[in-house]
Formats: sequence, C-alpha cells, structure tokens
Amino acid sequence: CSKPKELGMRNGLISDSQISASSQWDSNHSPSNSRLFYAPHNGRTGAWSSKINNVNQWLQINFERLTAIVGVSTQGRAGYTQFVKSYTLSYSQDGSTFHFYTSNGHLK
Repeated sequence: CSKPKELGMRNGLISDSQISASSQWDSNHSPSNSRLFYAPHNGRTGAWSSKINNVNQWLQINFERLTAIVGVSTQGRAGYTQFVKSYTLSYSQDGSTFHFYTSNGHLK
C-alpha cells in the first residue's frame, strides 16, 4: 500500500460540483464550504450549515472513481462554537445504494 495522500477537499482537486448535501442554511453556507480550512469571504461562512438541525442531514463527496478512504479530518465553523459531535461514514458505487463503514461490526 502506498503512502496515503490528500484526496482534494482542501486543495481544490475535488470541484464544488462534486460536493453535495441534504440541505444548506442559505447560499452562504453551501456544501462547498465544508472544505478543510475553508476561510470565510465575500459573505460566505467558513462552514457548511444544514437548514435543519437533526440527525438526517448529510454531506456527500463524489470522488468519481473507486477511492480508498483511510482517514477523515473535520473541523467546526471558524469563529463560532458550531460543530458536529458525531457522524457515520457510508459509501456507494452507484450513488443510490449506500453502505456504512464498519469495524468489528461497529459503525465507523
């Protein structure tokens, strides 16, 4: 196995059109704001914020090819005490049927 490398959320290799979400608070809280170290600018906040505060909200990244994920980094909204306390990861090869990542039978 080769050394893990950045997938493109921080450096822009993943385009805004590859990032989607269940909802967004408004156009200044769009899914593309979910990039690591995204800085607020031009009225846009430093984070994606869902329109609804419940456990049914999701953020989706389309890698456009089979991609091994070996780690995930997250952060809260810059300058605010807004952050996700827990989340699960799932994957899909067709964009319709999703499967949760598990380890020893437990959700990751």
